[in-house]
Amino acid sequence: MLVTPEVVAPIPAGAPLPDLKYPVKFLPPNTGIPMNTPDAKNPANTQAPAPASIPVEKLIESMRPEAPLMIEGGTNFGSATGGISSAPAAPAAPSQ
Repeated sequence: MLVTPEVVAPIPAGAPLPDLKYPVKFLPPNTGIPMNTPDAKNPANTQAPAPASIPVEKLIESMRPEAPLMIEGGTNFGSATGGISSAPAAPAAPSQ
């Protein structure tokens, strides 16, 4: 297909097609193998099997946050030492 900046008449059937003249070859080949889509007949080119599916309910359940680990008789790490806490932050003081 050639794109022209103006509307032209169609090429008559059997007429030679227009050709672009290139002064030099664009890029010489630099590999020893043909560049095409490989056949999907060998194991290296086949697609991986689809992963096993799970029900949506199980997916939603797996995305829920886990319950915090409670150690009986131990210290609660992160409570008073500036660690991560799941308690909501205190509201900001109103500005006057």
